[in-house]
Amino acid sequence: MRYIFILLLFLVSACSPKSSSLDLDKEPLLFSFYSTSATESQVPLIYSCAEETRLGLASRTSNINEADIALHIGAAENGYKISDIELVVIGNNQNANQTLSKTQVADIFKGKITNWSQIGGEDAPIKLWVYDKNNEIQIIFDKTTLGTGIPPTMARQAQNMQEMRREIAQDTSAIGISTKAELSTNLHILYSIGDFPILAVTKDEPEEIIISVINCLQEN
Repeated sequence: MRYIFILLLFLVSACSPKSSSLDLDKEPLLFSFYSTSATESQVPLIYSCAEETRLGLASRTSNINEADIALHIGAAENGYKISDIELVVIGNNQNANQTLSKTQVADIFKGKITNWSQIGGEDAPIKLWVYDKNNEIQIIFDKTTLGTGIPPTMARQAQNMQEMRREIAQDTSAIGISTKAELSTNLHILYSIGDFPILAVTKDEPEEIIISVINCLQEN
């Protein structure tokens, strides 16, 4: 009877899944990622997921063509949705106008409305902030809100979202576009553009390490 028990124990052990300790003993691999200012909120998660999966070390790159993972807002090829983000039109917290309609926003960014007094605010010229036409936030805004119009030539152009937020926070007449995440107390939302997917885009068929990090991002 004792020998039968030992034999059964051996068979059960042989059929059990192999321990993952071998994976944990692997030398961590370095992978690179790219993020725009619009997807900055996801950067800490990438570092956290790299540590959590124990498979890789994350390194941020400013060259999107070198990145193993690139974070984008909106549609993209080879993209894996990891989250949603809300895009909003923002103004200074001291601005008398607390909300705007879609039509008012479009008319401001088309240059049809140039003074806050035209929409019930103070008699002050509107200082308009936009991004480069190739910026993904600007592209989404143009398609969903601006339509066929183009921003007026007197609009100021921000290099990134941090610059736009900083300038609007210092100017009660300014208006611009941002993500909703982590707005300072000097800013408030004038209009919600909507929710849009954040995608993790890979250059090629992702390897095990990249799949693990993307799965982790999706779970968080």
